[in-house]
Amino acid sequence: MPTSRSLLFAVNVLLLLALSDPFQGFARTRRDTQLGAQQVGSLSNETEIHDWVFWSNRGPQVRLRVEGQGPVVPRVTLTGPNFALLWEDQPLTGRMVMSEWISLPRDGQYTISIRNLSGESGTYRLFSASTQQQGVPLRRGELSERGGNVRGWLASASHIDSYTLNLSAPAQLTLAAQGFEGLAPTVSLRTPDGREVLFLRPPPGSASVSPATVRLPSAGTYTVVIASDLGTSGIYNLVLTR
Repeated sequence: MPTSRSLLFAVNVLLLLALSDPFQGFARTRRDTQLGAQQVGSLSNETEIHDWVFWSNRGPQVRLRVEGQGPVVPRVTLTGPNFALLWEDQPLTGRMVMSEWISLPRDGQYTISIRNLSGESGTYRLFSASTQQQGVPLRRGELSERGGNVRGWLASASHIDSYTLNLSAPAQLTLAAQGFEGLAPTVSLRTPDGREVLFLRPPPGSASVSPATVRLPSAGTYTVVIASDLGTSGIYNLVLTR
């Protein structure tokens, strides 16, 4: 028969686990990610949790942003080794949460947990950035030669996003971009040998890059680079048409 001391110990352990993990008891799905990656997920109800796990050394700072799509209202936490809670937030209005820069206090595994407070099925986008990535491509993606648009986030003025564009034949392309939340984006198009053939920036006082058309005379792998023009961070929408 358990003693009062053993019962008290068991209760204390359960309380410690509950306090260290605010999402305990929910249906959880673990997925691996890296700082700088941009992820998309789908949550079907308010009891489902997505855990995005990454490993980091002690020292860098990270910044997180989660955008709910449609009915999704995200609640987000960042926990470190031993379930230490580093940050949590949920929208007061709207469907977006964004952290300030958060210091990672020790080597180990970190977890970004996302829950949908609305209870209605929908998707979300997770953006992450690290001070270790400043001055280098934050996102490496691919654009379709058939055209399309992509949405991204530059978390600081020194971050850039880089996209490859594989052309199977000569083509005439049009590029445009729109910045949001203070970002004035620039767009650079480079040839397979690294030569810049197009550079676009918004006019003063604007966050919109007007469409510009360029004729690319040969097949190959081209690169489109997005950066900040005014030393600000924010979201952009890049559009490629043929």
